[in-house]
Amino acid sequence: MSFPLIPPETPQRNQPDSNSAWSLASGGVQLAAMVLLGVFVGYRLDRRWGTSPWLLVSGAGLGLFLGLYVFLKPFFLKGDPR
Repeated sequence: MSFPLIPPETPQRNQPDSNSAWSLASGGVQLAAMVLLGVFVGYRLDRRWGTSPWLLVSGAGLGLFLGLYVFLKPFFLKGDPR
């Protein structure tokens, strides 16, 4: 009689923890990338339309807002621990 080979239960190590250092670092990189993208787009539009520095400041503000939204979103989506 043969029994199927069932591996023993092992803890899952490859699942990312939302509070791990790497996930927080990637969130910081995303935040910085959004701000830099907003600054770049604002700068280019300012040069095109001659509205310096208003679109650069607006782009930086929009990038900061969107970057913070992306960075903080996982913390607010966690369920109630009760």
